[in-house]
Amino acid sequence: MKGVEAVCVRIAPSGWTTFFESGWTIARWIDAGLSFVCLSPLRGASPSSREGPRWQHPGMQLLLVEDDFDLSGILSRSLSSRGFEILCCSDGAEALAAARKKNFDIIVLDLSLPGLDGLELLHRLRGDGNATPVLILTARGAVGDRIAGLNAGADDYLAKPFDLEEMIARVGALTRRLGRNGELRCGRLRYEAAANVFYRDESPLELSQREADLLKKLMSRVDRVVPREELRQAVFGADTAQSEAIDLVVHRLRKKLVGASVEVLNLRGVGYLLCDDTSAAAQRPAGG
Repeated sequence: MKGVEAVCVRIAPSGWTTFFESGWTIARWIDAGLSFVCLSPLRGASPSSREGPRWQHPGMQLLLVEDDFDLSGILSRSLSSRGFEILCCSDGAEALAAARKKNFDIIVLDLSLPGLDGLELLHRLRGDGNATPVLILTARGAVGDRIAGLNAGADDYLAKPFDLEEMIARVGALTRRLGRNGELRCGRLRYEAAANVFYRDESPLELSQREADLLKKLMSRVDRVVPREELRQAVFGADTAQSEAIDLVVHRLRKKLVGASVEVLNLRGVGYLLCDDTSAAAQRPAGG
C-alpha cells in the first residue's frame, strides 16, 4: 500500500475488513444496514512513529460527517495523526444513528448532506439532549447560514474553503473547552454543571463562591480573553466593587490551580485568559 494517500476508504465486503497502510488500521463496519468507515492508529504503534506534530488527543472519539470523500480522507488522516479515533459518515441519517448509538467527544459536521440535512441532524441531536460539541464545516458562508447553524446548537462554524491547521486548532479548542455531554474542561480541570463541582482529575476542588464564579467564566471561554468588566460582573454581580478587585480573586484562584496543567494569563488592561499549559496561548508573555 506504499504511496497510497487516502486513509478513509470504502471496502466492498460486509463485516469487518482491515488493511494496513503506513501504521494505520482502516476498517468498514456494516451494522443493521448502516455502513461506517472507521480509522484508528495501530495498537502498539508508538506516538513518535505516527504523522503529525504532536500526539495531542489520545483516545478522543470524533464523529466526522462529510459527504465529500476526498475531503473526508484528508481530514481523517490529519485528525487521526493527532490521536483522535475517527468514525466517518457520509449521510445524515447514518450520522444520526451513529451519534445515538455511541458517545463522542466532538462532532465535525457538514451541512449539505444526503439523506438528512446537517441542520436538521443538529436539531434532532439537541432535541435528544445530546450536548456533544459540534463544529460545522460548510460551503454556506453567508452570515444568515452561520447564525442558523449556531442557533441550531453548533459550538463553532468554519466556512469552506478553510485552512486545515485552523480547523484542527478549532477542534482542539472545543475539546479543551467542552467535554463529552457539554461538561467544561481545560488541562486536568473539569466542571460538572449538574453537580456544580470543579475537579482536578478526580479530586473535587475547594473553591469559594467568587473563585468558582471566576473559574466557570474562564472555562467557558478557554483560549479566549474574557474582559475585566465581564469578569467583574460574573464574580461580583451588581456589587460596586472595582474591576481591580478581580485581581485578588485571580491571585487566590491561581494558588488552588497548581498542578492542574492550566495557566491563567493576564493581558494587562484587557482581561484574563485560561488555557492549558501546552497550548500556544500559554507561551504568550503574561502581564502578571
